[in-house]
Amino acid sequence: MGGGGLGGLGGLGGMGGGGGLGGQAGGTARGCHDYVIIESRGTTEPQGPSVGFRQMIQKTLSTLPNGASVATQYPATPDFAGSPPIGARWVLNYLRQGIASCPKQKYALLGYSQGAMASWQAAGNINKGDPLYNAIKAILLIGDPYRTPGLPGNVDGNGGKMTEAANGIGRMAFPSAKMLPWAQDGKVLDFCIMGDTICMGGGNIVPHLGYGGNAQVQNMAAQFLVQKLRGRDSSD
Repeated sequence: MGGGGLGGLGGLGGMGGGGGLGGQAGGTARGCHDYVIIESRGTTEPQGPSVGFRQMIQKTLSTLPNGASVATQYPATPDFAGSPPIGARWVLNYLRQGIASCPKQKYALLGYSQGAMASWQAAGNINKGDPLYNAIKAILLIGDPYRTPGLPGNVDGNGGKMTEAANGIGRMAFPSAKMLPWAQDGKVLDFCIMGDTICMGGGNIVPHLGYGGNAQVQNMAAQFLVQKLRGRDSSD
């Protein structure tokens, strides 16, 4: 997976993670749950929960019982060719082990900045015939370098369409064909705040660092996660 066009990501997302989220949080979720949220942090954030997702995960865990949250174990260094694939492999391994041990368990993939790259790379290796495709109910992204113009689920920080046509700075490094099935099936919510230089180019870095403290983004994200993880279909 090439890292072309991603040099501007260096040092981003390093706002400090730390702290538990309630329920299960960390590298593993012990036992079976109704759902597990797998979050992938941004560049240079310390291993563990990401500040970008803290509030939305807390709201989801407190609303839906028997859930857990785990943090993707990967370097999150500015090596954009090497680091995201490590995260993607960890996510895929976690999912494969999870579906074998807990076949009814649902999943949500969350990715912030470089973590969005890792999440997409993991999802891109899962086709619609794979049981994991149905098990993954939501893919939620903030400050996504792979953001693709016009993809269903693209929203701005208010839930609107102001950034719908934005091109992420790493857009050309990942095929949109691997995103489209997930988005067309309504599983994707991709936030790009107006002016975020990573998911729309131009602008500046300040908006990219603001997702964790944006109450509207956090609330909308939690509503999306609850809706998708609560939903039932014929295979649940």
